[in-house]
Amino acid sequence: MKTKMKTKMKTKMKNILCVLLILTSILNVNAQIKLKSNGRVRIGGGSLVDPSASLEVQENQKTTELRIFATSPNIARIWAMNQIFAYGFGVDASGIGHIYGNVNSEFSIMTFSTTGQIGMLNGSYPWIFGRYSSGDPQMYSASNWGVLGSDNAPLYKIFSNYIWCNGVSVSSDEKLKTNIKKMPDCLKKVRLLNGVHYDYKQFKTDSLSDDKKKELNDFSNNRIGFLAQDLKEIFPELVHYNSKTGYYSVDYIGMIPVLVEALKELQLQVDSMKNTVNKKSSGSLKSAEISTNVESSNIANQAILQQNAPNPFSQTTNIGYYLPETIHNAALYLYDMNGTQIRSIPLTSKGNGSITINGYELHPGMYLYTLIADGQEVSTKRMILTQ
Repeated sequence: MKTKMKTKMKTKMKNILCVLLILTSILNVNAQIKLKSNGRVRIGGGSLVDPSASLEVQENQKTTELRIFATSPNIARIWAMNQIFAYGFGVDASGIGHIYGNVNSEFSIMTFSTTGQIGMLNGSYPWIFGRYSSGDPQMYSASNWGVLGSDNAPLYKIFSNYIWCNGVSVSSDEKLKTNIKKMPDCLKKVRLLNGVHYDYKQFKTDSLSDDKKKELNDFSNNRIGFLAQDLKEIFPELVHYNSKTGYYSVDYIGMIPVLVEALKELQLQVDSMKNTVNKKSSGSLKSAEISTNVESSNIANQAILQQNAPNPFSQTTNIGYYLPETIHNAALYLYDMNGTQIRSIPLTSKGNGSITINGYELHPGMYLYTLIADGQEVSTKRMILTQ
């Protein structure tokens, strides 16, 4: 009997201990989980920090916290924060999602929508990635003001088929450069260049609308430029190769200083030819004046030689003249700058006439042409043939 009594007593004690443990656990839980009569819940010590929060989770001493609340039936937010930072995710009444960086700020730092748009905002100046209303994917600033990269951290590369802008400024400060050298013989190299008209080959456009196809054709056809492979043989520093695509590209802006130096070299040649002509005017071509008509005393008001047009020229030029009926024999003579005659053209028709000079028949340079009528020089003028 005593043994049975002892066994029953032990069993009762175990049951009492279990009940006490359960009660202790319940008391502890009630101390950490608070359920308000309005259905709001708080997990952690202390009272609700945000009375509007539906759920609030906080560690001791408020070092970290999680809140879920709704400011209206259609606006909801969830926040995660510590003593320094706070970030929240929410949905507004129009169905736009937001990420917030300040629990007290009405502005979000990022937005996204069901139409595929993602926006990054800084106050009231948003950047939008995705589709603008409808149409092609775009990246744009809703305020027409934005910056890609920064002064101290510029973007390394941008790949695009077309860029529309109001201006381009290229870094060219001398402090950024080294190994600076002169550019000799630019004119000689420029003469070897061949500008071309061309059309870009069409890529697959089956998925594009008719309007987009037309727009692509307008951009791709009737272009002007160089063939990169040809330019690479003359100015390799202006041609770049993309090993990933296998295509060459051209630095057209880099052609500007090349053309400037070529024009300077050409001007030096022109000035030198002018000096030569002026010197020869006192010698064997003493009677030839470059800028005005020199007319003989006998036919001063009769035969006329006109300036060629266009001048300078590269393809063809026309030389106009007038011969009165009193002239019996007349011819147009062409000289190089050394005074050597290289052509003579008989003039048989009276009145106004014109002679065409073809550029391919001569070498680029400066020439003199003279009208001689009835054995007397009427006038001498100069013309310039360019490459």
